Amino acid sequence: MTSSSDFDPALFIQDGIQIPIDTKANPYVYNFHGQTYHLPKPKGKLITVPPDDPSLSLGRRYPIVSAEPKKIPTATSSYEITEFDFGAAEVVYEPIWATKESVRAFGLTLLQHDESMKLVFDGLVSCEYIYGAFAGYQSPYIGSDRSRQLLTINATDLEYHAFPHIFCSQDSVPLVTSVARWRPRKKEIYLADLWVRPGDCLYVPAKHYKQQYVDMHGNRNSARACWDSEYRSSLITNTTLGDDAVFDAQATKPHYHEEKHPTVHLNAPGFSPTDNSWI
Repeated sequence: MTSSSDFDPALFIQDGIQIPIDTKANPYVYNFHGQTYHLPKPKGKLITVPPDDPSLSLGRRYPIVSAEPKKIPTATSSYEITEFDFGAAEVVYEPIWATKESVRAFGLTLLQHDESMKLVFDGLVSCEYIYGAFAGYQSPYIGSDRSRQLLTINATDLEYHAFPHIFCSQDSVPLVTSVARWRPRKKEIYLADLWVRPGDCLYVPAKHYKQQYVDMHGNRNSARACWDSEYRSSLITNTTLGDDAVFDAQATKPHYHEEKHPTVHLNAPGFSPTDNSWI
């Protein structure tokens, strides 16, 4: 009788096909149970994106001990990220349910079922993604020869960019989006995991660097709600993002940030994969 000590393959992130969105002909996005539709006129309840409120702070606070530029080599050139040091042996992300109020602390808007909002931005696409439960244990910043390696820690990986996102929670468990509000002038950062209930969507407007605050996000822990499930190892979601031409443009390109200490991600209050009372 033979036995094997090999683990099942660990899925990180599986990309779908990018579908272009014509926001000029269809300037309204409508959420129907976590599926977005781009329409010429609003449907359901029309909401407006509230203005950012710099005074809001939610999540676990950490000092910024340092924030230094770091070059990441690629096969043909290199790109620059910011390497943080939070001065902690482990970094805890506070789990928070995504509500109309809570997401505002990170400059975001919650688009719920049967709600529409206006969205006009050139070069957007829609794409389905499958996030594995261990996607956070992969780092894009350690070289292409190790890009598919399962690491021993789940580090901080955050970004911001001058094109919008819509993260759609359309699986049977919540979509988890890691977020941060960085205050460069005060040398502090607030970290959280936003738990987005199935059927809700999270709108991330275009973001820019400000000395007062910078709002950032990360998706590698999207399948966090699968961790305590005996039968789930991945989560299906849909994302609106910039296409490759917009993505690579100097004016809209993403700005990446890493902190290498292990992170801790907890369940949102009241969540259990076998009890739907959290819905």
